[in-house]
Amino acid sequence: MRSLDGSRAAHSSLVEFLSAETIRERRSDIPATRKLMHPIAELEEIGVEGLEAWSLNYDEWERFILPSVNVLGRKDGLIEDSIISTCMSMEAAGVKIGSVEGEGCMGVKNGQRNIPIAACIYRCLKLIDVKWPDRICGYEGLAKSIADVYNSIKHADRGAFPDGLKVRVVWKVNEIIVRMLAVHIAGAGDRVFPRYRNSMELFSVAQLLSSYNCRIVSDGTWEIGED
Repeated sequence: MRSLDGSRAAHSSLVEFLSAETIRERRSDIPATRKLMHPIAELEEIGVEGLEAWSLNYDEWERFILPSVNVLGRKDGLIEDSIISTCMSMEAAGVKIGSVEGEGCMGVKNGQRNIPIAACIYRCLKLIDVKWPDRICGYEGLAKSIADVYNSIKHADRGAFPDGLKVRVVWKVNEIIVRMLAVHIAGAGDRVFPRYRNSMELFSVAQLLSSYNCRIVSDGTWEIGED
């Protein structure tokens, strides 16, 4: 709003400006206590050394970090979005991790450049070395099942979206994996991994599989409602 002759501004409204290099610096509501019960890690577990390691490794691991940060920090997002982004992160992490023992079961050959998403996920699973619930039959089956759900969401030629149960299980598992990988980048795996291997998150995955009498077998297929 200006004066009639245009020489003086009578009122200037605030305009929000955001660029790729800025963040929102506004007041945010304090998270509910229940949302703080299961943090990725406590600050004392990460320590000064961990923060330094995260800073030094950020550029190298950026392709892993950004997709997952995008969904883990978002409120009320779609589960399918989380699966797409966390699988993108695991694909990037798998390339960074490199070859691991036993990955031949995923069809990876020595010197192969284009690594399938299932093999990248397998590398991530081997790195964090979690004992998943008994209804998940090994890293190979879990990696293949995650990759199948991811591809079914991503590619229209796969037909209908995957079953809601599969989506929920993969969503929970993926978020555990990327959180543990983030801890690994900060060099705090030895301190944090033991807690994650006995966490409520793993228990919730076991409960979900049990409630639907569901099993992920070694070839990556799902047995639902079968004894």
